[in-house]
Amino acid sequence: MAGASKGSGERREQREAAERRLFQETAPEEHARLLEAAQRQAAELDSIMRSMAAGVMLFNPSGGVVRMNDAAAAILRLSPEERSLPPEEIWAMLRAERPDGSPMPYEEAPSSRALRGEEALNVTLVMHPRGATLWKLCSASPMRRADGELLGAVATFFDITALHRAEEQRADILRAVSHDLRGPLTVIQGQAQRLQRLLGPLQNDERIRQSLQAVITSARRMNTMIQDLVDSARLEAGELALSRMPVDLREFALDLSQRFADVLPMQRLQIEIPEGLPRVSADPDRLERIFFNLISNALKYSPPDAPVTLRAALRDAEVVTSVTDRGPGIPQEEQPRLFQRYARTGAGRARRESVGLGLYVTRQLVEAHGGHIWVESRPGQGSTFSFSLPVAP
Repeated sequence: MAGASKGSGERREQREAAERRLFQETAPEEHARLLEAAQRQAAELDSIMRSMAAGVMLFNPSGGVVRMNDAAAAILRLSPEERSLPPEEIWAMLRAERPDGSPMPYEEAPSSRALRGEEALNVTLVMHPRGATLWKLCSASPMRRADGELLGAVATFFDITALHRAEEQRADILRAVSHDLRGPLTVIQGQAQRLQRLLGPLQNDERIRQSLQAVITSARRMNTMIQDLVDSARLEAGELALSRMPVDLREFALDLSQRFADVLPMQRLQIEIPEGLPRVSADPDRLERIFFNLISNALKYSPPDAPVTLRAALRDAEVVTSVTDRGPGIPQEEQPRLFQRYARTGAGRARRESVGLGLYVTRQLVEAHGGHIWVESRPGQGSTFSFSLPVAP
């Protein structure tokens, strides 16, 4: 029994000795293979980072910069010596601020938040390296192992300074269009209307009457085009806030029919909205714009003596309003792009009376209220434009 135990122990020792010899023989080979794989992965990572237009920085768990591509150094305007500084010193040198001008401490930097396990996506920063004022868009995310252990963080930077300047120029142009152009236009329209009143008996002169009416009509048309441009720009920039309240659509439509009578042939409008319809949740000023665009289009594209019908009905938790004309109708192939920017039907292109923004703005206003808009039309049978609005709570 003792001999068997002794033999078993000798065999175990021999096996362990053989394993040690095998490890000693293969370890250098395995080490070299692993080192080569790590170097290859590092080279691939460096190549990827160099090829990226975005600035990329990798941080270890303690916040140290492990890697920074040339784009990051260029975007942050860091010299070769400054790239190796501690992150806190780089952040202090950049003098980072929020868009409102308040300083952003290092603890709230996207990379710092990512090292705490947070996602910091699309953070707009204003930085002042070497006295410059630069706008940056930054995102940062934590890097984790499969088991959740934090390995560090990755941050990306984009220089949006040129985009910000373009946005400021757009805002300046928008203000100029909205105020500087519409001011003189209002004077032209007002003076033409005053002349109409002062002419007295001369209004019977058809040439004078038509000339004045052409001035007034053209001024109103231009004013509508300017309003379309301004509204579309503000809606796209998310700058058009809604002041919503409960609105009785029947009372609203009846009131509009009187107020629009000076600018549209409202005697042709037939209002078929039942009493007792639930109120809708809407911004009255924006709702007036929706009604004006749809009713004016319907009147414009219908024959001069043809009526236009305005209806509204409850459908589930929303009210659907429709405007029906007796115009030429819209070909099927033109309908899908009817509510897109600068889209015009064949009839609209022939008239050349708009820039193709009226229905685009109308769609945006309806969708801003949480509704949707659509058209039903057949050539030769007129068109019905319908939109929905949520019922007021």
